[in-house]
Amino acid sequence: MTSGWTTFALKTMTVSFGAATVVGLTAQMAFAAVAGPVVPFLVASTMGFAGGMYHRWHFDSREALQALQEFPEVMGHHVYLLGPASFKDINIEEWKADAHKSMWKKSMLVVAMYGASDVLARIRQEREEQLFRQYTSQFQE
Repeated sequence: MTSGWTTFALKTMTVSFGAATVVGLTAQMAFAAVAGPVVPFLVASTMGFAGGMYHRWHFDSREALQALQEFPEVMGHHVYLLGPASFKDINIEEWKADAHKSMWKKSMLVVAMYGASDVLARIRQEREEQLFRQYTSQFQE
Protein backbone atom coordinates (compact mmCIF):
# COMPACT_ATOMS: atom_id res chain seq x y z
CA MET A 1 0.00 0.00 0.00
CA THR A 2 1.00 3.65 -0.08
CA SER A 3 1.46 6.14 2.69
CA GLY A 4 -2.28 6.74 2.28
CA TRP A 5 -3.00 3.59 4.26
CA THR A 6 -0.72 4.66 7.12
CA THR A 7 -2.20 8.15 7.22
CA PHE A 8 -5.74 6.77 7.22
CA ALA A 9 -4.95 4.26 9.98
CA LEU A 10 -3.26 6.82 12.22
CA LYS A 11 -5.99 9.40 11.73
CA THR A 12 -8.72 6.85 12.38
CA MET A 13 -7.06 5.50 15.52
CA THR A 14 -6.44 9.02 16.86
CA VAL A 15 -10.05 10.10 16.30
CA SER A 16 -11.43 6.86 17.73
CA PHE A 17 -9.14 6.93 20.76
CA GLY A 18 -10.11 10.53 21.45
CA ALA A 19 -13.81 9.76 21.16
CA ALA A 20 -13.45 6.68 23.39
CA THR A 21 -11.66 8.72 26.04
CA VAL A 22 -14.10 11.63 26.08
CA VAL A 23 -17.27 9.50 25.95
CA GLY A 24 -15.91 6.96 28.45
CA LEU A 25 -14.83 9.54 31.02
CA THR A 26 -18.07 11.49 30.63
CA ALA A 27 -20.14 8.35 31.23
CA GLN A 28 -17.95 7.36 34.18
CA MET A 29 -18.52 10.75 35.82
CA ALA A 30 -22.25 10.74 35.05
CA PHE A 31 -23.08 7.15 36.03
CA ALA A 32 -20.44 6.12 38.59
CA ALA A 33 -22.88 6.58 41.47
CA VAL A 34 -25.40 4.26 39.82
CA ALA A 35 -23.28 1.55 38.20
CA GLY A 36 -19.85 1.98 39.73
CA PRO A 37 -16.81 3.55 38.07
CA VAL A 38 -15.81 0.75 35.69
CA VAL A 39 -18.88 -0.43 33.74
CA PRO A 40 -20.03 3.00 32.50
CA PHE A 41 -16.51 3.75 31.30
CA LEU A 42 -16.12 0.41 29.52
CA VAL A 43 -19.47 0.53 27.78
CA ALA A 44 -19.29 4.19 26.81
CA SER A 45 -15.66 4.12 25.68
CA THR A 46 -16.44 1.13 23.45
CA MET A 47 -19.33 3.07 21.92
CA GLY A 48 -17.11 6.14 21.56
CA PHE A 49 -14.41 4.15 19.77
CA ALA A 50 -16.95 2.58 17.41
CA GLY A 51 -18.49 6.00 16.79
CA GLY A 52 -15.09 7.44 15.96
CA MET A 53 -14.43 4.62 13.50
CA TYR A 54 -17.80 5.14 11.83
CA HIS A 55 -17.23 8.89 11.69
CA ARG A 56 -13.89 8.47 9.89
CA TRP A 57 -15.29 5.92 7.43
CA HIS A 58 -18.38 7.98 6.67
CA PHE A 59 -16.59 11.26 6.06
CA ASP A 60 -13.49 9.84 4.39
CA SER A 61 -15.47 7.70 1.96
CA ARG A 62 -17.67 10.68 1.10
CA GLU A 63 -14.61 12.87 0.56
CA ALA A 64 -12.93 10.18 -1.57
CA LEU A 65 -16.01 9.88 -3.80
CA GLN A 66 -16.05 13.65 -4.18
CA ALA A 67 -12.34 13.64 -5.09
CA LEU A 68 -13.05 10.93 -7.67
CA GLN A 69 -15.70 13.14 -9.27
CA GLU A 70 -13.52 16.27 -9.17
CA PHE A 71 -10.14 14.76 -10.05
CA PRO A 72 -10.68 11.42 -11.80
CA GLU A 73 -7.21 11.35 -13.38
CA VAL A 74 -5.39 11.95 -10.10
CA MET A 75 -7.50 9.46 -8.19
CA GLY A 76 -7.22 6.91 -11.00
CA HIS A 77 -3.45 7.23 -10.97
CA HIS A 78 -3.29 6.70 -7.21
CA VAL A 79 -5.62 3.70 -7.35
CA TYR A 80 -3.35 2.33 -10.07
CA LEU A 81 -0.32 2.80 -7.77
CA LEU A 82 -2.05 0.92 -4.96
CA GLY A 83 -2.71 -2.37 -6.37
CA PRO A 84 -2.04 -5.61 -8.05
CA ALA A 85 -1.66 -6.22 -11.75
CA SER A 86 -5.45 -6.30 -12.15
CA PHE A 87 -5.46 -2.55 -11.42
CA LYS A 88 -3.34 -1.80 -14.45
CA ASP A 89 -6.39 -2.00 -16.69
CA ILE A 90 -8.89 -0.07 -14.56
CA ASN A 91 -11.26 2.29 -16.26
CA ILE A 92 -11.77 5.20 -13.90
CA GLU A 93 -15.01 6.15 -15.63
CA GLU A 94 -16.46 2.76 -14.69
CA TRP A 95 -15.28 3.33 -11.12
CA LYS A 96 -17.02 6.70 -11.07
CA ALA A 97 -20.27 5.05 -12.14
CA ASP A 98 -20.49 2.49 -9.35
CA ALA A 99 -17.89 3.35 -6.68
CA HIS A 100 -20.59 4.49 -4.26
CA LYS A 101 -22.09 0.97 -4.30
CA SER A 102 -18.90 -0.97 -3.60
CA MET A 103 -17.30 -0.93 -0.16
CA TRP A 104 -14.12 -2.35 -1.67
CA LYS A 105 -13.86 0.45 -4.23
CA LYS A 106 -14.64 3.08 -1.63
CA SER A 107 -11.97 1.62 0.60
CA MET A 108 -9.40 1.74 -2.20
CA LEU A 109 -10.43 5.30 -3.02
CA VAL A 110 -9.99 6.40 0.61
CA VAL A 111 -6.44 5.05 0.67
CA ALA A 112 -5.77 6.61 -2.76
CA MET A 113 -7.15 9.94 -1.53
CA TYR A 114 -4.79 9.97 1.45
CA GLY A 115 -1.91 9.00 -0.84
CA ALA A 116 -2.83 11.85 -3.19
CA SER A 117 -3.52 14.40 -0.47
CA ASP A 118 -0.50 16.60 -1.30
CA VAL A 119 -1.39 16.68 -5.00
CA LEU A 120 -5.07 17.35 -4.30
CA ALA A 121 -4.21 20.15 -1.87
CA ARG A 122 -1.88 21.74 -4.43
CA ILE A 123 -4.54 21.59 -7.18
CA ARG A 124 -7.18 23.07 -4.88
CA GLN A 125 -4.77 25.82 -3.79
CA GLU A 126 -4.01 26.69 -7.42
CA ARG A 127 -7.74 26.86 -8.21
CA GLU A 128 -8.34 29.11 -5.23
CA GLU A 129 -5.48 31.42 -6.23
CA GLN A 130 -6.85 31.60 -9.77
CA LEU A 131 -10.31 32.52 -8.44
CA PHE A 132 -8.75 35.14 -6.20
CA ARG A 133 -6.79 36.65 -9.12
CA GLN A 134 -9.96 36.77 -11.24
CA TYR A 135 -11.88 38.41 -8.41
CA THR A 136 -9.24 41.01 -7.62
CA SER A 137 -8.64 41.84 -11.29
CA GLN A 138 -12.19 43.26 -11.42
CA PHE A 139 -11.14 46.00 -8.99
CA GLN A 140 -7.83 46.82 -10.61
CA GLU A 141 -9.32 47.98 -13.89
